[in-house]
Amino acid sequence: MSIFAAILLSVAPTLSAQAAESPPGSSPQGVYGIDVATSQSDLDFEAIRKAGYQFAIVKAGGSNVSPTYTAPFYQKQVERARAAGLLVGHYWVAGSRDDPKKDAKFFVDHLSDYREGDILVLDNEGIDDGEFWNDEKTASFLKEVQSKTGRLPLFYTNSSLVRSIDWPQTKALGTKLWIAHFTTPAKPNIGNAFPTWVIHQYSDGGKQDIIPFDIDIAKLDAFEGLSQPPNGETGPPVGAIIPPKASYTVEQGKIIQRIAAVGGYTGPIDGDPGNNTWLGVSRVLKQSNVLKDAETNEQGLQRLAQKYGYTGAIDGVLNADAFAGLRAYLDSRSAAKPNAVSVKPSESVESAPAVPSEKPVAPESVESAPAVPSEKPVAPESVESAPAVSSIEPIPVMSSAKPAETAPRHGRTFVVSPDDLAAAATPAESAEPVGSAISGVEEPERAVEDANPAPAESSVATSKPESASARGKAAPFAALASTGVDSVVSLIGVSLVLLVGGVIAVLRSRHRWFKGVFGSAEESRSES
Repeated sequence: MSIFAAILLSVAPTLSAQAAESPPGSSPQGVYGIDVATSQSDLDFEAIRKAGYQFAIVKAGGSNVSPTYTAPFYQKQVERARAAGLLVGHYWVAGSRDDPKKDAKFFVDHLSDYREGDILVLDNEGIDDGEFWNDEKTASFLKEVQSKTGRLPLFYTNSSLVRSIDWPQTKALGTKLWIAHFTTPAKPNIGNAFPTWVIHQYSDGGKQDIIPFDIDIAKLDAFEGLSQPPNGETGPPVGAIIPPKASYTVEQGKIIQRIAAVGGYTGPIDGDPGNNTWLGVSRVLKQSNVLKDAETNEQGLQRLAQKYGYTGAIDGVLNADAFAGLRAYLDSRSAAKPNAVSVKPSESVESAPAVPSEKPVAPESVESAPAVPSEKPVAPESVESAPAVSSIEPIPVMSSAKPAETAPRHGRTFVVSPDDLAAAATPAESAEPVGSAISGVEEPERAVEDANPAPAESSVATSKPESASARGKAAPFAALASTGVDSVVSLIGVSLVLLVGGVIAVLRSRHRWFKGVFGSAEESRSES
């Protein structure tokens, strides 16, 4: 090796390190990207790519709430991000108190369109109902995913948590750190917890239309062995450098959250506005037509406050006068319509979903309170309502006939001839419904207008509805009853005569006593 070559090799690392550092006062160079979850379900990934971002890391699911879940928009977001030309990552939210290997298996088994060059990530923050995993559990998950995919996931956590404990087992695996610290890009505080970081989530202030998102800057080391960013390291995309956030008092923060609730925010009113708060605020400003292009939410709030007495500048700095106007806005809504919601009814659920609380929740969980049942549940009845019945009780009759499938309605017209009366009194031999055995009776399913409706006094509502079967059996006689009292009396008389005659005939042929009483004189003498 020549002396000249040796000199070049010795200074190359220095040149590379200098290139990675940003000159004083300039925006840092890096691979800019975003990370998304449920709140960004309708994000336009094409617009994100055109703005200059190169990767999108998507929430796959987690065990931060029970049961373990897959994020509801995971598959759709992966498809859209990849179609837009972004590098894709998949992250899993830790939290289970069970064996981390079970989480690892669920994560790998439910990866959507996972490809060899995709980024895999473990998000360990202890949010919602989940616990913050210690070094041993973190390493266990990472090793299990590596054994199943051949790739060691990145480790994501925030600046405070990463410095709270030691990570010997996690670092021994060669794990790379993705650190969350909202500060100057590429300047996170990791203390001595890890040798370095490869991705820095430095802001949650990104915004596409009204949808907020987190912004990340990555080193090329983050993509070692993976799909490479097509543009390498670049300057920040448009809007990627977010000015420091203003600080608000708790009371001011609550005012902002109450305005967000008008736009669908359902999280706590605790005075600490987060991403989902600002999403709700953006909806209110959009519906109120006060948010102009390229203006921040804060400027939009100032314009809203102008309608209620604020006379200051539209500079994005919410002072006491601006909050007085915003408070007047809320007071006016309470006075006019306490439960008013400004989201347009015509908007679809997907285009205007209810904004969740600041902390993500599993899709299986329910954000709104379920409907509360009545104190005394009422058992379902077989009949929708109690039908009106004739004042004349139908006469029960023993029959093997099958009841009609559809219970006939009361108040229909039936035509009955003398021959029909005799047929009705004769026991049916077939399984044909009783109603169809009467000549001239309309079919139960056919609607017949009542030619002679009964007066109101002749019908009373029963306190207990009849079953369909009981109404089916009694239907023919109820129908005959509607023809008039005289007809029914005649029918009763004929039926009784025929019934008594039949009984005597049977007994006469089989019983001696009946033969003696009702038989002829010759038969009586011969037997004696």
